[in-house]
Amino acid sequence: MYVYLKLATTDPTVSPVIDALAVNYSRLPEKPVVISPTNGEKIDDRSPTLSAGDFSDIDNDNFYSSRWQVTRESGNYSAAIIDETLKRPRANYSIGQRLEDGVYFWRVRYQDSTGAWSLWSDEGVFIVGEENNNEIKQSRT
Repeated sequence: MYVYLKLATTDPTVSPVIDALAVNYSRLPEKPVVISPTNGEKIDDRSPTLSAGDFSDIDNDNFYSSRWQVTRESGNYSAAIIDETLKRPRANYSIGQRLEDGVYFWRVRYQDSTGAWSLWSDEGVFIVGEENNNEIKQSRT
């Protein structure tokens, strides 16, 4: 990594001087683990709560936020039906809207107090209502 610094002044009687420069690196928080619902779990709750593992950071940085995404198509979060960032240290997210019958995929990532984001969790999948596991297979092809 290279950093270029250009110092300039319009006053010809002064010269810029660097007094101090510090560069700190922060490792990413640990990748969250999807806890529930997952593995095609069938649920009746149309406004479920998603749960992931606790925030963990090898640098002992503090939790800052979490980002939760829900989509109808496996791996395609560009058209997520839910994409929300929360700034409270909780490893769960209560969906604030009623979901229709169908297959849903979700993921989460955490941000630490230095601004570093974790990798996205592995994808969780759940079924609301009367859908079946064949539709999960079709959604993933």
